[in-house]
Amino acid sequence: MKRKSGTDLRQFTAKLSSSFLSLPLLKRCYYLWLAATKLLLSKVGRACLIVAFFCGVSIWTDETLERTAKGIASNLFGNAESIAIGSAAVVFFLEIPDRKKRDHYEAWQVINSGLGQTGSGGRIQALEDLKKDEVDLEGIAAPRADLSGIDLGGARLKRANFEGTQLDESNLSRADLRGADLSKAFLSGADLSEADLNGANMSRDDLNAGNLNRVNVTNTPFVTVIGLSDEQKQDLIERGAIFYRRIHRRS
Repeated sequence: MKRKSGTDLRQFTAKLSSSFLSLPLLKRCYYLWLAATKLLLSKVGRACLIVAFFCGVSIWTDETLERTAKGIASNLFGNAESIAIGSAAVVFFLEIPDRKKRDHYEAWQVINSGLGQTGSGGRIQALEDLKKDEVDLEGIAAPRADLSGIDLGGARLKRANFEGTQLDESNLSRADLRGADLSKAFLSGADLSEADLNGANMSRDDLNAGNLNRVNVTNTPFVTVIGLSDEQKQDLIERGAIFYRRIHRRS
């Protein structure tokens, strides 16, 4: 069985080699170039290229090196630690984008797996990490979650679903919340300064005098909102907010 497998492999290799050699020279060069490029772009190929570079530097900078196989081997073994450290450092920096992608993927997994849960479930840290990396959070859904104290200042949260979400003491300053669903949300002590709430649903919210300085509330409906003073209500109306029902104050 092993002999037959070895024979089949040799036949396949010979056939492949024959097919390759029968191609025009330009096509052969093109395919070889594609294979070399693919190898160099792979993690293994890239690592090998970096190690080879540091080996070459080690040999080139050694003025006392004997240009023999024994002398070169002696040089490489003697500088193995330096070559390994330098190569590892370069590989580490080159893999930063890949690690960022993995981190973002894991963060989205945490957010999506917590959908429908009322607790945090690690979503506060996941959302803050994505915001820190300037990831667009448009359409994010975290209804009825406990995100109290979350820092999403300056985040892009257009059309986000925060219906019934606990956002007490949260930082939403300068956040893009256009068209977001914030109905029944708890925003006690939240910082909404300079946030864009254009078209957001703010019905039945608990604002409790949150920071609303320079907030954009054009065409934003406020329905049965509690915690606003008459001055704040008037200021929001002048900014374009629409109040459909009476504003209730806390006793």
